[in-house]
Amino acid sequence: MVARSRPINPATKTIPVDLLEYLEEGKNWRIVRVEGTTRELDAQLNDKTIRAENCLRESLRDGLVKIHYQPLVDLASKQTIGTEALFRCDHPGLSGVFVEELISIAEMTGLISEIGQFVLVSACKQLRSWLKEGMELDYISVNVSVEQIIRGNLVELVKSALSTADMQADFLTLEVTEAVLAKDFNETRSSQRGR
Repeated sequence: MVARSRPINPATKTIPVDLLEYLEEGKNWRIVRVEGTTRELDAQLNDKTIRAENCLRESLRDGLVKIHYQPLVDLASKQTIGTEALFRCDHPGLSGVFVEELISIAEMTGLISEIGQFVLVSACKQLRSWLKEGMELDYISVNVSVEQIIRGNLVELVKSALSTADMQADFLTLEVTEAVLAKDFNETRSSQRGR
């Protein structure tokens, strides 16, 4: 069967309906061959998700997670004004697994809080160190998961990270990507109304 290429949702372990629809002429989608039944694909996804979760847990336990820092440049002045902290994992069992998939698995399994705390604390400590060395940076940006907002522990994580790093909140920017917001808009809105 020829179908549109769409990601399989690891959170729900379901295949989007349009994955099984035939490719319409003129669409700018990659063409894939879907082999096997939905049940077989679901079992493969479940195995991959479980393996990735186990590798992610091992990585957190064994210190195989790290932060890459991407400079943020003011285009007018061409000066680096900040940096973005990006979560990465070096577990050999996770090669070929995209960061977005890891984050989705972390959200599904509850590991997102541990990862979020690691990223926030590491980023705040690194910025504090750079500032002490005399680097002139206005802020560090950290991506947060909607799941962290929904769970209601983001404020505590941020307070803890700032306290641990002895850093002022003015130097920290939290970002929630538009794609994530659009995907989980209803849950986020419900979470905010309940407060």
